Amino acid sequence: MKKEARAKGPVPTRLAPPTPAQAQVLAVLDRAGAPLTVAELAEATDQHGNTVREHLEGLVDLGLVERVKADSAGRGRPSYLYAVVTPTIARPALVLIAALAGELRRTAPDPAAAARELGRSVQPEVLVERPSGWVAPTSYPADDGELSPLERHFADLGFAPEDGADDTMRLHTCPLVTVARADADVVCSFHAGLIDRWAADHDLGDFDLHPFAEPGACTITRTTQPRKA
Repeated sequence: MKKEARAKGPVPTRLAPPTPAQAQVLAVLDRAGAPLTVAELAEATDQHGNTVREHLEGLVDLGLVERVKADSAGRGRPSYLYAVVTPTIARPALVLIAALAGELRRTAPDPAAAARELGRSVQPEVLVERPSGWVAPTSYPADDGELSPLERHFADLGFAPEDGADDTMRLHTCPLVTVARADADVVCSFHAGLIDRWAADHDLGDFDLHPFAEPGACTITRTTQPRKA
């Protein structure tokens, strides 16, 4: 299997966010659209097969990937294929979001601006409910420090954030990525509005969201610092 350039942007969020290394493997499976073997994933990600197998086991434990036996044409142990699991509970919500994005596209003079304003109008408390089975990480990625308030917020919402030393936060997963890829201008503007509202309510300064900015992530950069007390 020919090694592919990693697609820009995050991968879908399920019940718990994967680590960045797991997200890379998950991104390859998402793009493939068909089950792959460990060997194929190792070649596509330029990693050792044992490393990929370890990431896959973690993804299976998280319920993000399923393992099935491949058809065996000869003797020996059967090989396995791995495929992305799409939770059925998420599909109606994504269909609704896609419909709302389409309605803004049809009726608003500036759909992106309207979507951002809509995001700003959302009450923050409606974002705190979690589906049954949700597991929020205590730190992401694992380190010996505490998450910043903004990083904690995105971790709780399923965006698997990584706060970089360059003052850029990377979002490795996204609950809305399926519909965002179809209409990033509107869907990601709505997400930017949510960020505006939450940052303003917590006096964190201003931020810019950059959808699909890097292989495996969207990015957020701070544009103004919080007000001094």
